[in-house]
Amino acid sequence: MTDNKQEIYPLLKSTLARKFIFFILLFSSIITLIGTSLQLYLDYSKDKNNIHSTLNQIETTHLQSIANNLWVYDQEQISVQLLEILSLPDIQYIAISADGEETISVGTRESTKILSQKYPLTYSFRDKKVSLGSLQVEATLDNAFQRLRSRVVVILLTQGIKTLLVSLFILFVFYLLVGRHLIRIANYSKKLALDHLDNQLALDRSVSKNRTNDELETLVISINTMCSNLQNDIAERKKYESALLESEGKFKAMAETSPLAIYMSVGIEQKAEYVNPTFLKLFGYSLEEVPSVKQLWPLAFPDENYRKQISEEWQLRVERATENKSEIEPMEAVVTCKDGSQKTISWGFKTIGEKNWAVGLDLTERKLAERKLMASEENLHLVIEASPIGICTVDQLGDFVTTNLAYEQMVGYSKEELKGLSFFDVTHPDDRPKNIKLFQNMFSLNEKRFSMEKRYVCKDGAVIDVIVNATGIMDAEGNARFGTAFVEDITERKQTAKELEKSRKHLESLVDERTGELQNKIDELRLFNTFAVDREEQMISLKAEINSLLSELEREEKYTVVK
Repeated sequence: MTDNKQEIYPLLKSTLARKFIFFILLFSSIITLIGTSLQLYLDYSKDKNNIHSTLNQIETTHLQSIANNLWVYDQEQISVQLLEILSLPDIQYIAISADGEETISVGTRESTKILSQKYPLTYSFRDKKVSLGSLQVEATLDNAFQRLRSRVVVILLTQGIKTLLVSLFILFVFYLLVGRHLIRIANYSKKLALDHLDNQLALDRSVSKNRTNDELETLVISINTMCSNLQNDIAERKKYESALLESEGKFKAMAETSPLAIYMSVGIEQKAEYVNPTFLKLFGYSLEEVPSVKQLWPLAFPDENYRKQISEEWQLRVERATENKSEIEPMEAVVTCKDGSQKTISWGFKTIGEKNWAVGLDLTERKLAERKLMASEENLHLVIEASPIGICTVDQLGDFVTTNLAYEQMVGYSKEELKGLSFFDVTHPDDRPKNIKLFQNMFSLNEKRFSMEKRYVCKDGAVIDVIVNATGIMDAEGNARFGTAFVEDITERKQTAKELEKSRKHLESLVDERTGELQNKIDELRLFNTFAVDREEQMISLKAEINSLLSELEREEKYTVVK
């Protein structure tokens, strides 16, 4: 009994017990007030409905008879009827008005809380309705409010007593079933120590073997299991500590050889505890020279405006990470080294407990390469744009992606207009099937490139001849994703070729004609030459005969043929 008193006294004194009673009373009182309000509202509505029923009864049973008596002006009978209506429950005042003035009235207007109803008084005379005035009936709500006040006192008093008794009973039951055991558990927890974890917790109550464990038994089992687990954890912790020391040694070895610059600070003041050799090599600052982040920033960012910009960007990323419950995004910054050189560093941040890790990757060479690449791309763009040959790029659907000035001038469309078109739109209908097949093969069969001669239909309707040399632009897997075409306008060249062909044929005809004439001349010369040769042979023969005759005549003269 003494133990029970010692246990129940702190329970009644405890804040938890007072809160438990308070909330039970509060909830019960709220439910009581809601129930009482609902009951009062229903009773009030019922009283109002009764008054409306009375007013409806007056309209159905008395209104016409009052109109008839008013027609014959039977004042005595009218007064009797009005007094009869006045005797109905909650009716306090009745008046008959004609032309806006009360002519007959009974009762008194004692209450301002009323329900008023006005009825027109009419009489049928020779099939016509004649207006005689109006009947106004006023019903008081004072009786209804009085009944509500009586009810609310009774309801609140009975419900308050019931709530108090139920609350005390619930507190008592709670103490028997839960409270005293919680006190025992609390006392056990106070005495619990790491060197006495083998002491098991047991509640002061009978436990049946066949009974299912309730919440308290589950709690006791959990506490005893927790103590057992703690014992095991302590033993495991010693193993983990040795493993942690080994892991720290491995981490230090990795950090010492890492190509990343590592700066580790501790606490809100961010005092530096470690910098790795890469940090010293990149920036030239030792741990003694930058003992905290506060002292590192002015050295790393000597320009005040740039330092302010970096600080604002850092705060923005911290707020974004806090809002999204995510890691702080890496941030690029230009860091000034101890020797005055500047390096572009990508900083990553991680907080583990009180330790803040800043890891920097040197992007200086990469940024330089990117700038060279951008300059090269700009030069390439300028070359493409200034090229006299039309150059265009299309996607897998054939829609234009980029075009140069020569191509735009060739087809007569602007750059903006071509972005809404495909190369099919400017290809001559007769050349489309072959062009489409070659284009599809470049993407589906990876034929890489093709060349063809075709015709373009320009914006003004003119048809031009072009030679297209198309090449697929490959992705990392070797698949064509875009197509680039080099287009040369050969319209003038083909026209020139046609004219040259025409001239060639004309020259050939002239050559044939001249050749015939020359052949005739040659034939004539051959004939003349034959005649001349024969004549010369005759002259030689004649010469020989003359010389022979002269010899015979012993003449010294010789005859010579003059050619």
